[in-house]
Amino acid sequence: MIDQSHSKKDLCDIILIFKLPIHNLKNKIKKVVAEEVMITLKSMDSITPNFDYYKFEDLDGLIKHLEEPKREGNISLKEREIAILKAKSLIHFSKGCGGTFPSSDYNDKSEVVSDAEHIKKYADIPTCRMAIKLLNDNNNLGYMIAPELSYRVKKQLEKKQKVKAGQHAQFTMKRGSFTITFD
Repeated sequence: MIDQSHSKKDLCDIILIFKLPIHNLKNKIKKVVAEEVMITLKSMDSITPNFDYYKFEDLDGLIKHLEEPKREGNISLKEREIAILKAKSLIHFSKGCGGTFPSSDYNDKSEVVSDAEHIKKYADIPTCRMAIKLLNDNNNLGYMIAPELSYRVKKQLEKKQKVKAGQHAQFTMKRGSFTITFD
């Protein structure tokens, strides 16, 4: 059976990513979707790995992943709200106050470090990533904070960076003599 920590959205993502033949997902409850996913996976011989989202490469790895509790991105709404509020305070500290204490919510560097260390484990949330990036860019703490990202978010960010790098206009100039013919 699929562990309860996997949400219906996670199961729907797995259905789409691995092209499982399951339809009409919106009308079904999570328990029914989970049962259909497990029955479908048990009847299959293999899957096509998709390393953009998951790091396992065979059917057994996918089944084992679904049977185990979800490790990443499984936070309560209250924890998420607290992390986002701390991240917003850090963004205000970095951007709005320019890293100065009197006009921010913080009294000294230890409070900033405490909040930064707290939110680094929630780096899958874009607001937390932005706060860590701003702190690292401004070097307000004196050292770099490494955000803890899930495999899936790392791959998505790498993909975005490749797309972003390819969007810049490029100009090439060649010198020499060229022959142009018109038909």
